[in-house]
Amino acid sequence: MCAPRSGREAGLHGRARRGLVCGAGGGVAWRDDGRTFGQPALPDSAFNADQKDHYPLQSAKETFFEPCAGRVPMGRLARIGNVPGHPRLDEPNGRRDAGSTVSLKIPIGIDEFRRLRHDGYAYVDKSFFVRDVIENSSAVLLFPRPRRFGKTLNLSMLRCFFDRAAGDARALFDGLSLANEGEPVWQHANQYPVIAMTFKEARSATWEMTYSILRDRIVGLFAEHRDVLDGGKLGPLEVGIFRRMLDGSAAPVDYALSLQYLSSALHAHHGKEVVILIDEYDAPIHAAYTSGYLPEALDFFGIFLGAGLKGNPHFHKGVVTGILRIARENIFSGLNNLAVYTLLSHDFRTAFGFTEPEVKDLLDMAGRPESLDIARRWYNGYLFGGEVIYNPWSLLNFVAYRAEPAAYWLNTSSNDLVRDLLVRHAPVVQSDIEALLAGGSIERRPEDALALTNLESDPNALGCKPQFASESFPFPFPFPFPFPFFIPEAPAGSSPA
Repeated sequence: MCAPRSGREAGLHGRARRGLVCGAGGGVAWRDDGRTFGQPALPDSAFNADQKDHYPLQSAKETFFEPCAGRVPMGRLARIGNVPGHPRLDEPNGRRDAGSTVSLKIPIGIDEFRRLRHDGYAYVDKSFFVRDVIENSSAVLLFPRPRRFGKTLNLSMLRCFFDRAAGDARALFDGLSLANEGEPVWQHANQYPVIAMTFKEARSATWEMTYSILRDRIVGLFAEHRDVLDGGKLGPLEVGIFRRMLDGSAAPVDYALSLQYLSSALHAHHGKEVVILIDEYDAPIHAAYTSGYLPEALDFFGIFLGAGLKGNPHFHKGVVTGILRIARENIFSGLNNLAVYTLLSHDFRTAFGFTEPEVKDLLDMAGRPESLDIARRWYNGYLFGGEVIYNPWSLLNFVAYRAEPAAYWLNTSSNDLVRDLLVRHAPVVQSDIEALLAGGSIERRPEDALALTNLESDPNALGCKPQFASESFPFPFPFPFPFPFFIPEAPAGSSPA
């Protein structure tokens, strides 16, 4: 944990590659790495080479992602049509007058990529994530990130790109940075059967109820792909297992092995390896720890993830997200094809959350450029791989409601695990918490994994070691809130989100 500092003091590391884009039917696309991509059909006179400013909108019909040759200069905004039902910018001088505003469709709580693009919501372009996943040599990628940081949306985007049943990916990604990528990337578009599932709400006070939720999710997953039964590519044994999965009569061990079963069936049916996307894999495990059934949960997920992602010849690539990296358990034991990208990793550091250039552009488009300093003080309390990152949930709410800053993020989920640890180890952490509450600072060297089975007995297993001392600081890492890096600076008498 580091001393409080603002985004200005923290600095920016590297250059951003993303920008603000609205979905099909309207909005803006922006890249500031100078790479070529589709540019709207605007007259040359509309562009002011001396200003990083906003240009007049033409009708959505005239400018619907119309490609043209040329480059979008660094830091420049290129408009792509109007957002239906929202104001136009038709100033004769091709600029927005000072003090004018643009009403953006802010996607609060929308984490389905297709809907976001089709309905014209503002979108900070993270489509480079698809390319980076494709180019990564590891078979399985694990991304532990705080809640409400775009994990579900990014997985939805991956599904829209890879899934052979999802339709034409090029239409969804038109106008985004990914549209500029070459054949090595686009040869993977709509080529794979996809298994996509989330464990976000698969948690309860008892293992019996949690297992029932998991079983229902798996039954629904098999129902989604029931067409494989009619393809004639499965043998009698595989058909029998598939039918038992569908009607809920399979044995518990079959449901634990279901990821392997389904990927095998889809591979046989389609003749293509499977892409596996798992969201919030650790949600049931958090509930298991706090509710007292951790061994049962670890047994199930050790089989489910191990059989599905280790030594499985039927899958092409796997991407897994969660809040914490669960380590030294049997969940990922022996998974030598797994690459873990924590908050300390340089790679993928800007794939989740907003960078400062992205926030600046969003505020400019919303007609609130003067709010950047407020946003810095409230919402940039993260360092991902050395990059200053803003809390996207709080920032989007701040923009959408045009209100005073508030702690929008704090009540989006429970912090039962952290609360339990603070109470359990209160004597050890009391002096440090008092120092923070008094406005002081402490320094800790974070570790990138959490061993749940050791939390009660060994404070050293909780994750953060003092920077210049031998004793350990009992906080798990990464936190589901901003503690591991620095406390966001906020106005006196207020609380950062």
